Amino acid sequence: MDEVTTALGLSCFAYLSVPQRPSAAAHLISNYPSAWTSQYLKSHYERFDPVITRALGHPEPFEWGLEIDSMTRSKAERELFEAAAKFGIRHGFTVPIHDYRGPVAAVTFSANDRHHEFGPSNADASRLANLAMATPTAMML
Repeated sequence: MDEVTTALGLSCFAYLSVPQRPSAAAHLISNYPSAWTSQYLKSHYERFDPVITRALGHPEPFEWGLEIDSMTRSKAERELFEAAAKFGIRHGFTVPIHDYRGPVAAVTFSANDRHHEFGPSNADASRLANLAMATPTAMML
């Protein structure tokens, strides 16, 4: 996943397993900066991260970023995006992973700037979605 991310000019990827029980911990495989992932998991940002919230509610891949839908975010969500931006995470593309039980994971590819437009006909978006879907959820167990 790291090789494909780099080849497409993106800086990071994250595979976040969403716990079925609210009290359970999320699991993460990522090449994001370790200081960011530690802060993210310790603070349970997955509970209100708008990217994860959308991935849980919608099965279609989507683009996100500081400049996308910024007016509709809560103060906590804006602060989360601003904290991520300090680590070079400003824009990305997320592929929700759902199975017969519902949402189970989200695979996110990100960059410091918006040099990709991940629309439905974008070839890079299709490649990333295929890669994300091929990544087994069992990796997170």
